[in-house]
Amino acid sequence: MEAMKDRQNLAIGEQLPAWQHLLIILALGYVAYGLSIYFYTYAQRTIGAAKTSTYYATAPFIGALLSVVFLGEPVSAILIIASIIMALGCWLAAK
Repeated sequence: MEAMKDRQNLAIGEQLPAWQHLLIILALGYVAYGLSIYFYTYAQRTIGAAKTSTYYATAPFIGALLSVVFLGEPVSAILIIASIIMALGCWLAAK
């Protein structure tokens, strides 16, 4: 029994998750990564690489906005300056 437990421990001493959790992790990976790659390549075929890349570049804006709204992250001068620079880059790429 002890040998079985030792095999379940990872290098840092953690145990492997239960199989139910592994299924949830695999489903999340499929949805979050697999479908995003599918839709990214579909968008490239449909609207072209330049426009797809421009829309794809909005992800940091969405992440920053969600962190401010849901996590209560402060809106700092650095965040505003970085957002302006990124928006300028998106605008230039779209031209």
